[in-house]
Amino acid sequence: MAEMNEQGAVSAIQAPVRQPKKFPVKGLLYILVIVALIGGITYYRYFLRFDPTFEVNGKEFGLKVTIRELEAIGLTLCQPDGTIVNSGSMKMNAQSMMINSYYLGVKNGDHADLTGFRVSVVNTGKEAATYTDCYIRTIDYAPEKQSEAVSVKICGIDFSKADRDNIKEYVKKAKIPFKDSKVDAFLDFKTTTAEGSRGNVGFNLARTDKNISVGFTRKDIGIKFGK
Repeated sequence: MAEMNEQGAVSAIQAPVRQPKKFPVKGLLYILVIVALIGGITYYRYFLRFDPTFEVNGKEFGLKVTIRELEAIGLTLCQPDGTIVNSGSMKMNAQSMMINSYYLGVKNGDHADLTGFRVSVVNTGKEAATYTDCYIRTIDYAPEKQSEAVSVKICGIDFSKADRDNIKEYVKKAKIPFKDSKVDAFLDFKTTTAEGSRGNVGFNLARTDKNISVGFTRKDIGIKFGK
């Protein structure tokens, strides 16, 4: 009997003591941080930021682009009649914006086929620079100014057939974040333009001689106008 008691005592001593499982607090915190980060990025991307894209003959560019970068994909500044502007021979003062505007064209020999895009240029640098090294500040598209030899898309959508009867549909397809109420007021002639903004980009609809233009503006550039 004594031997059995001794064996039981030894077994009790040798039996491993089970520790209670610890709740994986650190792991849960990591998961929560990752989820919050993903959620924040998604919210910023879809609700606080808008990056319009433009495409000419299959070559895409954004709003934050220099004239040099546009020339590298075959585009050029030009006059309304397609006369090419020599961007390297024209200068802008330091930190100044262009008062007038030029058209964007596709180089075709000694002239340019119009894309329908009209742009203004800004020099954000601290020294004078040629147009070649300056940035686009605004870009407006008017379908009637587009050559039939050129294909153009805005945010992945071809606006060449857009007019006042279907512009609302085109805007939605392109996911340009206009408020419906502002577009409706514009189409009902209650306002002369429909305007909106998201992040550092402003956008608008305006009437042209024959149609409606779609425009975009960089709002992260606060420089006084200059020549």
